[in-house]
Amino acid sequence: VVSTQSTGVLKMNKAHCLLVFLLFSIGSATWTTHPLSVPREKLSATSVGNYALFAGGFNDYSNLEIGVVDIYDSSTDTWSEEGTSYLSQPRYDLAATSIDDPTVKIAFFAGGRDLFEGLYDVVDILNAISNTWTTSQLSEARTGLSATSIGGKAFFAGGSSASGVSNVVDIYSSVTGAWTTSQLSEARTGLSATSIGGKAFFAGGSSASGVSNVVDIYNPSSVTGTWTTSQLSEARTELSATSVGGKALFAGGMSGTGFSDRVDIYDDSLTEKWSISSLSVARTDLSATSVGGKAFFAGGMSASGVSNVVDIYNPSTKTWSTHSLSEARRYISATSVGSLAIFAGGDNGVGISNRVDIYDSSTNTWSTDSLSKARYGIAATSLGNKAFFAGGLGQDLSDLYIIDIYTPPPTTPLSCASSHFILYLTKYTRTQAVSKCSNGLASIDGNDKLNEIKSLILSCNKNIGELFWIGSWSGDSYVGKCMALKWPSFTERDCNSLFYVICLSLIHI
Repeated sequence: VVSTQSTGVLKMNKAHCLLVFLLFSIGSATWTTHPLSVPREKLSATSVGNYALFAGGFNDYSNLEIGVVDIYDSSTDTWSEEGTSYLSQPRYDLAATSIDDPTVKIAFFAGGRDLFEGLYDVVDILNAISNTWTTSQLSEARTGLSATSIGGKAFFAGGSSASGVSNVVDIYSSVTGAWTTSQLSEARTGLSATSIGGKAFFAGGSSASGVSNVVDIYNPSSVTGTWTTSQLSEARTELSATSVGGKALFAGGMSGTGFSDRVDIYDDSLTEKWSISSLSVARTDLSATSVGGKAFFAGGMSASGVSNVVDIYNPSTKTWSTHSLSEARRYISATSVGSLAIFAGGDNGVGISNRVDIYDSSTNTWSTDSLSKARYGIAATSLGNKAFFAGGLGQDLSDLYIIDIYTPPPTTPLSCASSHFILYLTKYTRTQAVSKCSNGLASIDGNDKLNEIKSLILSCNKNIGELFWIGSWSGDSYVGKCMALKWPSFTERDCNSLFYVICLSLIHI
């Protein structure tokens, strides 16, 4: 699949690149199901280490809060036995997040409520390395708080307390093992949280005086960290947030006058950090996720009813495109696994949906599938090569028992013993690059990871002479060189043109 010119620089045409990728995408996707130990909705999910966790919830048929935690262990491909893991207090509407670093792997389930409007300050904490549970307390009991994690810290911000909307931020540091508190610049609930570049963002929401335009930003650059504030271009609540390509996006929601089409985009690399864009249709209750270097905002509720629109943002080209879901719906549960973004279930306006729309960034194609049971309010997370869709509200009690598990098509594993292997040079974040490079051998940000390429070659003990170029495609045209490497000297050339995913065969000469 590679041609060699007299210069010793390896070249690959567009058709060959696609052929190389397809050779390692063999097999078909599979759906399986597993029962929750207790049927429920409004449960919370997160993943850490080898574990996917599904905690708490509420059973609408028996009017009971649930304290069970169902745990999947990817290292053994097994589920915890019924009755072996419990929260310290049964409750629902918990905030879940995790710290998943090489030496620290901790999952948090914080706050929440019960059926009698009782609020909780408890935090249940699983150490996935020692496999032990402990508890701690928020500085203020509340529900509806927003959670995210960056740089070994977990944040639990805002929410509703017994005295009203809260400005409290509880912060756990894995370095010190201690909790500290801080304050939002404005007390509010229903914030949207995301993180990029080591910064945590808490945007919009509802304050005591109405919808808010405030964005509180935490920067861990100092020992104690610093807080700054900024403003959305339009005050709103119920907005959706995700991050991609070094940018944080805050889309849609409800403004003081109705449905919003506004998208505020933060880019820390620019002097003017904020820019403004628009969704193709104003709406709230969107589902957001990112994969393949693109951000997706799917479905929701617009002025004309439930929506089938997916707005897709490409940060490399700063352009938007749209796609139509196979069925209009809101309250969709979204997650990503490997090269896939998956949008499952929801409310279609006349009933509950079992529809699943799947985008594959490796082929730039969409497909449809179905959950085993129609439902919405599903807890979604991903771990390894599996996506999980647990619980939710369905047509009857039996629907609340289900965890639908999606496993993408298997790929042929590669090793250093191979005569060649696939390398992805991208402008993605490290997490996205790792998910693209399913063989686990390499995930390289082409502009600044030459040392990783060198280390990889050394670790494989290859005797490599002249090595390769890589570039990008614009339509059907090739756009220049990005890198030229010659053993043992590694130099970088014309890397500004790298915008698209290119698969490259690294050849043993």
